[in-house]
Amino acid sequence: MKYFLLICCLGYLSGCSSYRPLSKDNIKAVHVLFKDRGWGHHAGYKLYDGSIATWDKKNIGVKAALNNHQNKRSLLKKEGSDYLAPLFVNKKNFRYTPIKVTPLKEFGYIEMNSNQLIFYGIMGNTFIDLTNDKVYH
Repeated sequence: MKYFLLICCLGYLSGCSSYRPLSKDNIKAVHVLFKDRGWGHHAGYKLYDGSIATWDKKNIGVKAALNNHQNKRSLLKKEGSDYLAPLFVNKKNFRYTPIKVTPLKEFGYIEMNSNQLIFYGIMGNTFIDLTNDKVYH
């Protein structure tokens, strides 16, 4: 029984992965799907193609819209690697727990040098890694 518990604990710990914080040097490009400075998004976020991403506390509608528009990244506005750097460089990251119900003012994709695609959102001055559910303050 003692060995069984030890094996279960080791199996559990080996399944845990560590999160690598975002770095300006690892970003190839940023694709912006939605950007607006207004606060009237309670009906949803109107995207460039006329579709609506629903607005909710846990950004489920935003993640679904990002998933659906992945193949259309070439049509989106493309920014350089420095575009989002002030929002996450030299800041600590925490697990995202939605407390305030504040709409996102921007969301899109971060294309990494390793061709990994990360969904992001900006709420006020806070950067949210929607793929890994991390917030940078």
